[in-house]
Amino acid sequence: MDTKISVIVPTYNNEDYLQYAMDSVINQTFGFENIELILVDDKSTDKTSEIINGYAKKYDNIVPIFRDVNSGSPNTPRNDGLKVAKSKYIMFLDHDDEYAPEMCEKMYDSIESNDLDCLHCRIKLFTKENDKIIYIHSENEVHNQFFDNDFDSSVRIFEKNEINLNNMATNLFKGIFKKSFLYENNICFPDDDVGAEDFLFVTMVYTFVNKYGLLNYTGYFWKIHPDSYGHSLKFVLKSFKGIYLAYLFSKKHDDNEVIKFALKLVSDLVIFFVNGNNLSYDIKKQLVLQYWDLFESFNDHIDDYHFSVFYKFLMKILTYNKKITLFLIKAYTLLHLWKIIKNPIIQKYLTGKVNKNRR
Repeated sequence: MDTKISVIVPTYNNEDYLQYAMDSVINQTFGFENIELILVDDKSTDKTSEIINGYAKKYDNIVPIFRDVNSGSPNTPRNDGLKVAKSKYIMFLDHDDEYAPEMCEKMYDSIESNDLDCLHCRIKLFTKENDKIIYIHSENEVHNQFFDNDFDSSVRIFEKNEINLNNMATNLFKGIFKKSFLYENNICFPDDDVGAEDFLFVTMVYTFVNKYGLLNYTGYFWKIHPDSYGHSLKFVLKSFKGIYLAYLFSKKHDDNEVIKFALKLVSDLVIFFVNGNNLSYDIKKQLVLQYWDLFESFNDHIDDYHFSVFYKFLMKILTYNKKITLFLIKAYTLLHLWKIIKNPIIQKYLTGKVNKNRR
């Protein structure tokens, strides 16, 4: 069966949500016969593999892959999917998220008609409260700079010399990529257990991309679950490593705009890192010493980001000098300054990073 898009879904112990993700692909207006759905099970211990086998028996274009050893992250399963994908274009879907019904159709039509290397649509975030799906917000700062609304499905195209920090979308999942472009440039995921892997992937994409587009359409529904490990020590350590690898990759290829892109998540990580009450001072000190050149490089580029005056000042202090940073972290821990940081008024300034007058 000849398909036009390969959708890669890495999964592990997700018997509660996987069906919804798969159904959102099967029910695409694009026609499921045009889609290759690759499901990579990372040695699940629940009924995930049974669910995959049940669907694979119904559809010839579902490709099940069952790993013999758990890899510990979605990185290797995604690479497994990339190796066997047969379609012209590649898309990714997390096992607990969903596509909007027209996602594949609009993404395919836009990337194919404009001969793009990659294309990004808009995304919406949801969570679950008392068995109800609650809308949180949209993460579309890049799109908002170029479109007045999210209804017209128009495309903004950027040639190589036009691509810069302000028009590079961060998220992997709202993208569609030309497979030949990924293969020719050896773009894939790190095989080890690295966080922020999607950010590293798109950093590699922007390093080599020649023609890129933004689609003014909301096609990806990202579900945030209460049991997310986003505030754990493991998450922080993995994220630092992933962002650092993205920075090293961009630095190696000496593209200033991509370097600034690779550093753009450092501000969020620094705030969470300083404010992380579950991280001991010794762990924070270790991270500062290990990744100081990441902090320092970010400090060199702070004026390139659209931060508020308060947030920019805070970032400059926290990333200017290693000894000052360690002192502030120590003082923060000893004086319980987290109580001040969590004040609603202070939080407003911390989360309101973007100066609206410059958007």
